[in-house]
Amino acid sequence: MEENKEQMLDGQETGVIDSEQAGVVKRFFDALTGVVKSPAETATQDGAQQLTETATADEQEKTFEQKIADERAKWEQELEEKKKLAEMTPEARAEAERAKQEERIKSLENQLAKKELTEAAIASLQKDGYPTQLANLLDYTDESAMKKSLSSVTAVFKDAVAEAVNTRLKSKTPDGLGGAAGSENLLRDQIAKNIRGGY
Repeated sequence: MEENKEQMLDGQETGVIDSEQAGVVKRFFDALTGVVKSPAETATQDGAQQLTETATADEQEKTFEQKIADERAKWEQELEEKKKLAEMTPEARAEAERAKQEERIKSLENQLAKKELTEAAIASLQKDGYPTQLANLLDYTDESAMKKSLSSVTAVFKDAVAEAVNTRLKSKTPDGLGGAAGSENLLRDQIAKNIRGGY
């Protein structure tokens, strides 16, 4: 009996499995059920994941480098303009600054005019019942160009809608949705069936 106690304490007959044996059994069952992939499959997946991560990092680095290059070019251009201004006489510098200011004013006026023409086009489209997204297709160089493009775009839209409606009307009427006589007969048959008790 004492011998049994010693063997039990050693774990030989108690059914206790050490961690190495448990790992082997777990890997065996996982392999049987397909939970664990072979080392080659795992290595392939890890390699693909690393390639994807590397590609993403390279793309981020390129975009970062491109941003740096763009900012550097912008900075160099500003530096060049400042050099030119510094080398100019006071009268030429004043003339250059005035020309730059006029260019900026003209750009702002163009933006304002385009905004006003866009609002007028959207209001016209809404009033006539057209989708306001058609305003994205118009020419906003001036008022006459906007009106001309507005009339041509609405005409094309109207023709496209008319063609789609005519195509739908020409198509065959689905079964069961036919003339009134068919629907009356269906209704009459249903009433008669209900009166007879569902036969």
